[in-house]
Amino acid sequence: MEYHAAIQHLDTLPDADTALAYVRQELATRHDWSRKEEHVGKLLKLIERKFAGA
Repeated sequence: MEYHAAIQHLDTLPDADTALAYVRQELATRHDWSRKEEHVGKLLKLIERKFAGA
């Protein structure tokens, strides 16, 4: 359920910078993603690509 809430929140953010900050400052910190840098990097690239077309 938390996954869906995070995705829904990302969809409401106005731009890539805000979305990237949310992932880095909120999600990565809350879920201790420090050992999963490769996965986080892929997620950040997907977010950048999503907003590139906006």
